[in-house]
Amino acid sequence: MRVPDMQVLTNLVADLVVNKAVAYLRKNSIMYRLPWKELKLHEPRGQWSIEPDELEWFDYATGLKCRMGRNAQHAWCGYLHIPKMWVTSPDTMFDEFNVHGGVTYKSYNTIEDAWVVGFDCGHDGDMSPLEYHREANTGYAYMLAGVYRDVAYVKEQLRCMALQAAAFCGMPLAHTERRHHEDSQNSSAAFTTTAVFRVCPTGD
Repeated sequence: MRVPDMQVLTNLVADLVVNKAVAYLRKNSIMYRLPWKELKLHEPRGQWSIEPDELEWFDYATGLKCRMGRNAQHAWCGYLHIPKMWVTSPDTMFDEFNVHGGVTYKSYNTIEDAWVVGFDCGHDGDMSPLEYHREANTGYAYMLAGVYRDVAYVKEQLRCMALQAAAFCGMPLAHTERRHHEDSQNSSAAFTTTAVFRVCPTGD
């Protein structure tokens, strides 16, 4: 049996590596060019496939405006609109917020005469939809260890931010909030702004 020439084997391996690299780049470049509305429905699908891409509402307890939108990686970002009259020391107040990943956005909206404070879900331990699709379509999705922060998670973070803003500014609640506690005898407990920092998630 004739032993293949070493140069021939080297060329075959090189061609294989190049072909795989080209296929990888072609596939990923196509994925990146897809509009998000198409990409989010591309297999394999995730929770984001059935979620909207923008949300806006007014918090029930505080009356503050809340918004959600996606960043460049299509991970959720949450924004809380706080009236200027509520804020006496912006830097101090915003640094106090206990929210997922900490405050990563703040600006002043002159039209609404309000401060807009935000956070994002693109930190270590988070998984973005774009990252998921990129890895899933190259066979490395199993390596993703992050958690996708969905609509419910971000809404809860914004709800708690609104309560923290009201507590910090000493503003009364528009409605009484009620939260369920497993260790509560009647399975629910009413609380006011004085208990906000105790019951809200840590944002980890």
